Amino acid sequence: MFLRLLQVNKFATLNGGSETVAATISRGMSEQGHDVLLVGFSKANQELIPGSLSLGPELQRPWVPFCEPALVERIVSIARDFRPDAILHHNIYHHFPMAQLVESLDRRISVPQSLLVHDHKPVCAVYSGMRKGQPCHECRGDRFWKAIRHRCKDENFLWSLLLGMDSMWNAKLRGVYSRFHRVISPSRYLAALLEGIGNGRHIEWLVNPGPEVKEGAAIRDGIAFVGRFTHDKGVPLLLRMVERFPEIRFVAVGDGEMRPALEELARNSPNLELHGWESREGVSDILAGVKWTFVPSLAVENNPMVILEAFSRGTPVLGSDFGGIPELLADRKGVLFDPQDIESALKIMDQCLRESDEIRGERSRLCRQWAVEHEERFYIRRLVELVS
Repeated sequence: MFLRLLQVNKFATLNGGSETVAATISRGMSEQGHDVLLVGFSKANQELIPGSLSLGPELQRPWVPFCEPALVERIVSIARDFRPDAILHHNIYHHFPMAQLVESLDRRISVPQSLLVHDHKPVCAVYSGMRKGQPCHECRGDRFWKAIRHRCKDENFLWSLLLGMDSMWNAKLRGVYSRFHRVISPSRYLAALLEGIGNGRHIEWLVNPGPEVKEGAAIRDGIAFVGRFTHDKGVPLLLRMVERFPEIRFVAVGDGEMRPALEELARNSPNLELHGWESREGVSDILAGVKWTFVPSLAVENNPMVILEAFSRGTPVLGSDFGGIPELLADRKGVLFDPQDIESALKIMDQCLRESDEIRGERSRLCRQWAVEHEERFYIRRLVELVS
């Protein structure tokens, strides 16, 4: 089946997880003979994803989530010129007038529209699925006013009001989720939370596309952390681990507000190697050379790409027991811990670091086996079936 697919996302530059997935879909579908166009805003100093069209800088106007006729008209015009067989939306809430856009495309382009969900926004006005450091699902059932009452966005009333009103307008009053041909979740965890949105619709489950499987290093050493250097990504626990295990090599790749704390520790801790952001190939090579990948997130993750990248190089994962991480680490592909119980987490780390080469080798084999079964080419075939 040949498909012309229009993708719509917040950004058309490589800014984060949703952009990585959108870029992978564009490349993978093109390699299989399909036509794909990605449309989104662009960020300064970020590379435009191949096969994409920039809408210019992101619009910073408080009314955008509700009504922005010029933006909608531009996307409709692009769709008319491209003539897609199907449309796949990614992160379009809050950054686009979601209901207005979907309704206009329905009326004027008349092709199936699907939504690939990357976070909790359909059931959490502030995206995170967290409140005061704990998982929270109070907004389920279109009760988005609770995010305003609790000031869930950084305890700021105005931001919480804007995001809460955005969700109430688009999800509850305009019923945007009932308009999609398919709603697709990358994790069973999130699919279960989303079940029933849009007048009781079923949620499809499709794990994000994994990278090509390659051999890991013959000799592995250390633990790698890849991600934003922030509190919610578990950097405080990473700092404790570096101090607790001075004989273990740690590699930290990324950037963020806690970089100064990591730089200060690195000056006095020769076991910590600090990198900036690396290319996807660079990250893959780093993960191929370590014994474990460390994902200590305090946030509720959905389907972390770093875990898929680790599996593709046969690297098991030490991961938080939150959100969609446990289902990925099942069947001995990793070890779970509670990132909020630091002492318990450190004991589990110590046990993992003492594992024999035979046990770790078996974990590596299971990771690679899972990665082969979830390679990009299989994902693309299933996605085409779903969105058509």
